[in-house]
Amino acid sequence: MARLKRSPAADQAGTIEHAVQCALFGMALKNHLRTIPPYVAAVGYLAYLAMTLGRPLLACVLAAGTLLLPVWRWSLARRHAQCQDASVQLLREVRREVELSSLVSGALWVISSIGLLPLLTGVALGTYIGVVSAAVAMTVFFLSSVGRAFEIMVVLQITSLAGVALGMGPEFYPLA
Repeated sequence: MARLKRSPAADQAGTIEHAVQCALFGMALKNHLRTIPPYVAAVGYLAYLAMTLGRPLLACVLAAGTLLLPVWRWSLARRHAQCQDASVQLLREVRREVELSSLVSGALWVISSIGLLPLLTGVALGTYIGVVSAAVAMTVFFLSSVGRAFEIMVVLQITSLAGVALGMGPEFYPLA
Protein backbone atom coordinates (compact mmCIF):
# COMPACT_ATOMS: atom_id res chain seq x y z
CA MET A 1 0.00 0.00 0.00
CA ALA A 2 1.51 3.31 -1.08
CA ARG A 3 1.74 6.10 1.43
CA LEU A 4 1.46 9.75 0.59
CA LYS A 5 4.75 11.58 1.02
CA ARG A 6 5.06 14.64 3.18
CA SER A 7 5.70 17.76 1.16
CA PRO A 8 6.59 21.35 2.05
CA ALA A 9 3.04 22.36 1.14
CA ALA A 10 1.76 20.01 3.85
CA ASP A 11 3.67 22.02 6.45
CA GLN A 12 2.07 25.22 5.20
CA ALA A 13 -1.32 23.55 5.27
CA GLY A 14 -1.05 22.57 8.93
CA THR A 15 -4.40 24.07 9.80
CA ILE A 16 -7.35 22.49 11.53
CA GLU A 17 -9.32 22.78 8.29
CA HIS A 18 -6.63 20.85 6.42
CA ALA A 19 -6.53 18.16 9.12
CA VAL A 20 -10.33 17.80 8.98
CA GLN A 21 -10.25 17.63 5.19
CA CYS A 22 -7.57 14.91 5.34
CA ALA A 23 -9.67 12.93 7.84
CA LEU A 24 -12.80 13.27 5.67
CA PHE A 25 -10.93 12.23 2.53
CA GLY A 26 -9.46 9.23 4.35
CA MET A 27 -12.92 8.15 5.51
CA ALA A 28 -14.41 8.76 2.06
CA LEU A 29 -11.73 6.68 0.36
CA LYS A 30 -12.20 3.85 2.85
CA ASN A 31 -15.94 3.93 2.21
CA HIS A 32 -15.19 4.10 -1.52
CA LEU A 33 -13.82 0.56 -1.18
CA ARG A 34 -16.95 -0.58 0.62
CA THR A 35 -19.14 0.47 -2.28
CA ILE A 36 -17.48 -1.88 -4.74
CA PRO A 37 -19.51 -5.06 -4.01
CA PRO A 38 -22.94 -3.35 -4.09
CA TYR A 39 -21.90 -1.39 -7.18
CA VAL A 40 -20.87 -4.57 -8.99
CA ALA A 41 -24.15 -6.23 -7.99
CA ALA A 42 -26.29 -3.26 -9.08
CA VAL A 43 -24.64 -2.50 -12.40
CA GLY A 44 -24.13 -6.21 -13.10
CA TYR A 45 -27.88 -6.65 -12.65
CA LEU A 46 -28.52 -3.76 -15.05
CA ALA A 47 -26.19 -5.38 -17.61
CA TYR A 48 -28.12 -8.63 -17.17
CA LEU A 49 -31.42 -6.77 -17.72
CA ALA A 50 -30.04 -5.14 -20.85
CA MET A 51 -28.99 -8.51 -22.25
CA THR A 52 -32.35 -10.14 -21.50
CA LEU A 53 -34.16 -7.20 -23.10
CA GLY A 54 -32.21 -7.59 -26.34
CA ARG A 55 -29.78 -4.70 -25.85
CA PRO A 56 -26.37 -6.40 -26.15
CA LEU A 57 -24.42 -3.17 -26.80
CA LEU A 58 -25.92 -1.57 -23.69
CA ALA A 59 -25.15 -4.76 -21.74
CA CYS A 60 -21.51 -4.59 -22.89
CA VAL A 61 -21.17 -0.91 -21.91
CA LEU A 62 -22.65 -1.62 -18.47
CA ALA A 63 -20.51 -4.74 -18.04
CA ALA A 64 -17.39 -2.74 -18.91
CA GLY A 65 -18.41 -0.17 -16.30
CA THR A 66 -19.01 -2.99 -13.84
CA LEU A 67 -15.42 -4.12 -14.32
CA LEU A 68 -13.48 -0.89 -14.84
CA LEU A 69 -14.99 1.53 -12.33
CA PRO A 70 -14.47 -0.73 -9.29
CA VAL A 71 -10.82 -1.27 -10.30
CA TRP A 72 -10.40 2.51 -10.53
CA ARG A 73 -12.07 3.02 -7.14
CA TRP A 74 -9.91 0.34 -5.55
CA SER A 75 -6.76 1.85 -7.07
CA LEU A 76 -7.71 5.35 -5.94
CA ALA A 77 -8.45 4.25 -2.38
CA ARG A 78 -5.28 2.18 -2.14
CA ARG A 79 -3.02 4.86 -3.61
CA HIS A 80 -4.24 7.49 -1.18
CA ALA A 81 -5.11 5.44 1.91
CA GLN A 82 -2.97 7.51 4.26
CA CYS A 83 -3.87 11.17 4.10
CA GLN A 84 -2.53 12.74 7.27
CA ASP A 85 0.59 14.15 5.56
CA ALA A 86 -0.98 15.02 2.21
CA SER A 87 -0.26 18.38 0.66
CA VAL A 88 -3.02 20.75 -0.34
CA GLN A 89 -2.15 20.08 -3.99
CA LEU A 90 -2.41 16.32 -3.55
CA LEU A 91 -5.80 16.67 -1.85
CA ARG A 92 -6.95 18.73 -4.83
CA GLU A 93 -5.76 16.01 -7.21
CA VAL A 94 -7.51 13.29 -5.19
CA ARG A 95 -10.70 15.37 -5.10
CA ARG A 96 -10.58 15.83 -8.88
CA GLU A 97 -10.04 12.11 -9.43
CA VAL A 98 -12.98 11.22 -7.15
CA GLU A 99 -15.13 13.79 -8.97
CA LEU A 100 -14.11 12.32 -12.33
CA SER A 101 -14.97 8.84 -11.04
CA SER A 102 -18.38 10.20 -10.04
CA LEU A 103 -18.84 11.70 -13.47
CA VAL A 104 -18.08 8.38 -15.17
CA SER A 105 -20.36 6.50 -12.78
CA GLY A 106 -23.11 9.07 -13.28
CA ALA A 107 -22.72 8.75 -17.05
CA LEU A 108 -23.28 4.99 -16.73
CA TRP A 109 -26.49 5.72 -14.82
CA VAL A 110 -27.60 8.12 -17.59
CA ILE A 111 -26.89 5.46 -20.22
CA SER A 112 -28.77 2.81 -18.25
CA SER A 113 -31.76 5.09 -17.64
CA ILE A 114 -32.03 6.04 -21.31
CA GLY A 115 -31.40 2.51 -22.56
CA LEU A 116 -33.34 0.48 -20.00
CA LEU A 117 -36.06 2.47 -18.29
CA PRO A 118 -38.44 2.72 -21.28
CA LEU A 119 -38.27 -1.09 -21.69
CA LEU A 120 -39.00 -2.02 -18.07
CA THR A 121 -42.34 -2.94 -16.58
CA GLY A 122 -43.63 -4.40 -13.35
CA VAL A 123 -41.10 -5.83 -10.94
CA ALA A 124 -38.12 -4.96 -13.16
CA LEU A 125 -39.21 -1.30 -13.25
CA GLY A 126 -39.66 -1.22 -9.49
CA THR A 127 -36.30 -2.90 -8.99
CA TYR A 128 -34.59 -0.37 -11.25
CA ILE A 129 -36.05 2.54 -9.28
CA GLY A 130 -35.00 0.82 -6.05
CA VAL A 131 -31.45 0.30 -7.34
CA VAL A 132 -31.15 3.98 -8.31
CA SER A 133 -32.56 5.06 -4.93
CA ALA A 134 -30.17 2.76 -3.07
CA ALA A 135 -27.25 4.06 -5.13
CA VAL A 136 -28.14 7.64 -4.20
CA ALA A 137 -28.45 6.71 -0.53
CA MET A 138 -25.11 4.89 -0.58
CA THR A 139 -23.43 7.71 -2.49
CA VAL A 140 -24.22 10.23 0.23
CA PHE A 141 -22.08 8.25 2.68
CA PHE A 142 -18.89 8.16 0.64
CA LEU A 143 -19.03 11.16 -1.66
CA SER A 144 -20.64 14.00 0.27
CA SER A 145 -17.33 14.95 1.90
CA VAL A 146 -15.27 15.04 -1.32
CA GLY A 147 -15.70 18.21 -3.35
CA ARG A 148 -18.68 18.10 -5.68
CA ALA A 149 -18.53 14.34 -6.27
CA PHE A 150 -21.91 13.71 -4.62
CA GLU A 151 -23.66 16.46 -6.59
CA ILE A 152 -22.14 15.30 -9.87
CA MET A 153 -23.29 11.72 -9.49
CA VAL A 154 -26.72 12.39 -8.01
CA VAL A 155 -27.63 15.09 -10.51
CA LEU A 156 -26.81 12.69 -13.34
CA GLN A 157 -28.70 9.79 -11.72
CA ILE A 158 -31.84 11.70 -10.79
CA THR A 159 -32.15 14.00 -13.80
CA SER A 160 -31.73 11.11 -16.22
CA LEU A 161 -34.32 9.05 -14.36
CA ALA A 162 -36.74 12.00 -14.23
CA GLY A 163 -36.11 13.01 -17.85
CA VAL A 164 -36.73 9.53 -19.19
CA ALA A 165 -39.82 9.14 -17.00
CA LEU A 166 -41.25 12.40 -18.37
CA GLY A 167 -40.71 11.10 -21.89
CA MET A 168 -42.51 7.84 -21.12
CA GLY A 169 -45.92 9.45 -20.75
CA PRO A 170 -48.34 10.81 -18.16
CA GLU A 171 -48.53 7.59 -16.12
CA PHE A 172 -44.81 8.05 -15.31
CA TYR A 173 -44.98 11.73 -14.35
CA PRO A 174 -45.16 10.90 -10.61
CA LEU A 175 -41.83 9.07 -10.96
CA ALA A 176 -40.27 12.22 -12.40
